[in-house]
Amino acid sequence: MNSHIPDLKRDLKIGKRQENNIHSILEDKFNMELINTDKFNKYCNFDFVSKDKKIWIEHKYRGRYKSNLNTYFCDLVKYKKFKTMKEKNKDIRCFVVWTWSDCRKIWEMTDTETDENDENYFYIENQFRDRGRGFAVHTEVMNVFNDKTCRLDEFKFNQNQE
Repeated sequence: MNSHIPDLKRDLKIGKRQENNIHSILEDKFNMELINTDKFNKYCNFDFVSKDKKIWIEHKYRGRYKSNLNTYFCDLVKYKKFKTMKEKNKDIRCFVVWTWSDCRKIWEMTDTETDENDENYFYIENQFRDRGRGFAVHTEVMNVFNDKTCRLDEFKFNQNQE
């Protein structure tokens, strides 16, 4: 197996290409026009937003791996941003979509970290990641449990769900 050497420019280029690839798929799934947030803020915590700014979607491309992992990670800052936006507008909904080599998975962020059975949706982990700069930086990540996600091709968006 080839080892992955961090390269920020290459990774950003791949990420941008994958955002372009999934854009229309997400618009079909959510049955709405979605705006790539790069159009107004290239450092936004999410990749896509609805026109009314109530639906926010982050896309994580993990095409080198299969989806058979126990957890899928995403920077915790995205969940913190969701919580901040939700405090200001209860209608805000945020999703994370992971693209794997074998499928796509989706998870909707929630106000709570546990479900109705008091099971965690995710756990938080401190990591040190090389973000293409040649040195590791501290990063808080949330590891979302695989069984709390849904295959994107089976996902049905409910516009009225809270």
